[in-house]
Amino acid sequence: KIIGKAKSSISFILKIEKGKVINAIFLIKLCLIKNIIASIKVSKLRNPDSKVYAGHYVFKGNPGTGKTTVTRIFGEILKELKVLSKGHFKEATREDLVGNCVGDTALKTKEILEKAKGGILFIDEAYSLSKGGENDFGKEAIDTIVPFMENNREDFTLIVAGYDEDMDKFLDANTGLKSRFNNTIIFEDYNEVQLIEIFKTFSKEFNFDYNVEMQLKEIFTTMKKNNKHFGNGRDVRNLFDVIRTNLDRRVLEINDLESNDKRLFEIRLEDLPSI
Repeated sequence: KIIGKAKSSISFILKIEKGKVINAIFLIKLCLIKNIIASIKVSKLRNPDSKVYAGHYVFKGNPGTGKTTVTRIFGEILKELKVLSKGHFKEATREDLVGNCVGDTALKTKEILEKAKGGILFIDEAYSLSKGGENDFGKEAIDTIVPFMENNREDFTLIVAGYDEDMDKFLDANTGLKSRFNNTIIFEDYNEVQLIEIFKTFSKEFNFDYNVEMQLKEIFTTMKKNNKHFGNGRDVRNLFDVIRTNLDRRVLEINDLESNDKRLFEIRLEDLPSI
């Protein structure tokens, strides 16, 4: 019910920032946070007069698996539950947090942290903060973040995200960092059937037959096999852009083409890239 309420409050279906797609397949990803939501609800029932903390989380997975969008919706849900006062989403990268000289990084990081209070700070590719070696200023950012997580946990949630193995190394970068996170959530790659459904959402104005769909599945299988860090929904969008460009070039050669001609919206096998 809480998830349903949050979906309604932010116009959940297909009203995400330009170029990003949500459909029924994404509900699978949203279910990854249902246990967290359940625990918060039960804690509030057990101790109605006590403050319930939202916690801090690690999201592991390849690009395009829904980590950012789940975080946005999670913030809305936490606001609905009155666990976070604002529930807003603040995203930061290494460039936003790390300065060029001693002391600059702490100031930049503190400024970002303060802006995120009352909501969620989402640091994508967080492992980049720990990859520069002992003298890198990224360590200063981590050292600034750790005490802030503890001192402001009553109205602040940090979610760090990135590739599985890289995030493990990041969590070892500071002795107190790993213990500050309540849970780690794994965002699995979409399977071929789910990728087809995502493709259909991008291509909802177009038509294609069974043969095209089977070829698309073959393309997705090959893409996943050949790319360790497959981009999932992001790569589906890029593939659709290539196919649409190929279609546009093909139909321009049709002499009797008219406005709203159904051939303008028909994806054929020849429009698909070779694999």
